[in-house]
Order: sequence, then structure tokens, then C-alpha cells
Amino acid sequence: MRNSTSRRYATALTAVLLTGIIVTGLLRGSAESRDRAWDLAGQLRCPVCQAESVAASSSDTAIAIRDQIDQFIAEGRSDTEIFDHYMERYGEWVLLDPPVSGNTLVLWLAPMVFLLLGAGLVVVQRQRRSRGSRAPSVMTAPTADADHGGEERS
Repeated sequence: MRNSTSRRYATALTAVLLTGIIVTGLLRGSAESRDRAWDLAGQLRCPVCQAESVAASSSDTAIAIRDQIDQFIAEGRSDTEIFDHYMERYGEWVLLDPPVSGNTLVLWLAPMVFLLLGAGLVVVQRQRRSRGSRAPSVMTAPTADADHGGEERS
């Protein structure tokens, strides 16, 4: 009798716990919206820290932006609408991965240009070293004309 009562309590307790977990999950929002909010916050630069994303920053401003992103998602705004809101407020620099445009073209091309210049410099240096090691190392003795200024002696 005692074993059957324990099982009933365990089953009831498990049901209550699972119901609590499910209700809590539903109240906190879907995992998809939380993942989307985290992804969006990871693409925005923190206005206070500037070297960190909104997702990584612990500043009050970043926390407020994360809350606002959650609110925008709940309202049904698209990613583009959310990014546009922050670009209007802070400018294009708020995006950690700015789009390729006239203003940001230098940012996108500069790393490639420096990489190509560096690779070219390495190739040129290697060619110079390989030419220098292949040059004859035989030293020639100075001629008599060079020792006496070109005058002949009799």
C-alpha cells in the first residue's frame, strides 16, 4: 500500500513540475524569438562600448537595446526594420558588419589590398635572396691598371 501511494505522489509531482516548465517556457517566449533577438543584438555595436556587440556588452544601454529588440520582435517587426531603426538613431556605424556601399567600400577592400601588397613584398624579397645566393662568389684580383691609375711602367 505504501509503495503505491509513493508512486502516486511521485507521478503527481512529476506532472506538476513538467507543467510548470512548459508554462514557464510559453510565458518567456519561443526559443526561436530568443535566438533571433540574440542574433540581432550580436550584429549591432554597443553605442557605449563601441568595441563590443550589444549581445556581449553589459552596459545599461546595451541591456535597454536588447529589451527593445525583444519588444520589436514581439510586435512583429522584420530584421530590416529593426536594423533601420538603429541606423536612423545611431548611424551606419552601429552595424558590426556594415553593408558594402560607397562609404564602407574602403573598409571592405583595404584588408584585401594590404594582403596582396604583403604577399607581393614577400615574393620580391624571396626573389632577391635567391638571386643573391646564386651569384658567383669568386673574387677577382685587381688588375695592374687599376692599381696604378692606368699608367704603364717601363
